[in-house]
Amino acid sequence: MAGEHAKVHSPFELSRAQIKAGAEGLVGASLDGTKLFTPNGEILLPASGAGNTVKMAYRSGAAVGTVIATGADGIGVADGWSVSGGTLSTVVDPSRPGRTILRVTGAPGAASGLAYARRKINAVPLTGKFEAVVKAPQVSVGVAAFWLGFSSAVPGANPPAAAPANNTQMYCDNSEMAMGQWTCVTAHPSQPRYTTGRPSGRTWGRTEAMPSVVNYLELIVQWDASVPDAERVLDIDEVRVNGYAKPCVVYTFDGAGAYANINSYVLPLFKSLGLVGVISGSASTMQANKARIDELYAAGWDVVHQALRSTNNYASNSRDLWADIERAKAIMKANGWTRDGMDVLMTMPSNARNAATDAIAADRGIQMVGATGGLIGHSPLPMPGKLGIGRISLNGATANSGIGGLASNANAALDAAILEGSSAVYFAHDVPAAISSPNETTQMTQSEFSAHVTYAASRIAAGFCENVTLSELNRRT
Repeated sequence: MAGEHAKVHSPFELSRAQIKAGAEGLVGASLDGTKLFTPNGEILLPASGAGNTVKMAYRSGAAVGTVIATGADGIGVADGWSVSGGTLSTVVDPSRPGRTILRVTGAPGAASGLAYARRKINAVPLTGKFEAVVKAPQVSVGVAAFWLGFSSAVPGANPPAAAPANNTQMYCDNSEMAMGQWTCVTAHPSQPRYTTGRPSGRTWGRTEAMPSVVNYLELIVQWDASVPDAERVLDIDEVRVNGYAKPCVVYTFDGAGAYANINSYVLPLFKSLGLVGVISGSASTMQANKARIDELYAAGWDVVHQALRSTNNYASNSRDLWADIERAKAIMKANGWTRDGMDVLMTMPSNARNAATDAIAADRGIQMVGATGGLIGHSPLPMPGKLGIGRISLNGATANSGIGGLASNANAALDAAILEGSSAVYFAHDVPAAISSPNETTQMTQSEFSAHVTYAASRIAAGFCENVTLSELNRRT
């Protein structure tokens, strides 16, 4: 039910009997055999018997928001969708049972272009963020992008024949959202959208004052001339406004233990602030740095592999990935890095995802892959695809790379996550005392890093967000 709140604290434990007794108290929840189906996905119930409990991965204070458009709203009818620059159709996606998916297909041919899916909205109040549950292909060549636009102006027709003269738009390219899977793209209309390539955030384009109501919605797929015709596509499940979920904050460090500063500087700092992190890298390098990895693991950190070799561009050598994941899992097991939930995680070397690597990772039981992108949106709908979750880079000694190496930018991204109810996954490599050549020219220095995580710890202590590991984030999304 739109606008209702699931007053559930995160995490907590319930017995099977308690779950059955209380299931009707969760908005949209239902029981089926051994699973509890909820607006945020499904939770496996514990076996029957005294003392058996399940740790339910729920965010506290989750508001489901208001649905303003879905793929089932109709095409070419009042309160339905219209299109320009392409075609509309409805499709069935096996990963989203029971949902009607609207597909926007761009015009074929040699030219670049945009295809607009437009819908009239009936004066829905706007007090929070947009959540667009969409899927766009990973393009094999060229650059594709997704646009979200809205306006307080009432369109002249229903469905709209054109955009109002004044509107507000947000742009996301290949690197700023998780292509190739269903994802919840979030954006709060009062602030920039933070991604790994936009240290100060990507701002909205406006030709109107900040609206308080939504009367018009547009979702746009854009492509350059080199993008193949079959990849000029955007699938739409639904769009909500005003939803909220308590954000999670995750700190991941690539490098597989090769950087001494992670143990000598970051670990003591995190312990003093009550934070935990994630160490990631090629399993073979982590094996070589076993003592450092063991120390982080003992402190409650996740250990997450990048398959066997972080130097391998698996997007170009996907044939290597299947075996390398299996070898990496064997190394993890042999070293005792086996905490529950870590075996279904990996981070992608050089963020080199494509359709082939996604398929192989899923086949090998991987559920979540850290890549590039922006803040992670939380939809009340189940989100089966997490093979390219966004990580915001703390690297970057210049303003054009990562977060720019500046605590102020990292803090602003965290403030954005708190405002809109999204989660932030940061990543770094080394955290040096000072910038030096040749390998540390793009790292965040210790002074900037300390300023940022101290600020984050204050936000966590105040109850605005939670610090979790990647495995815990996976359980909550």
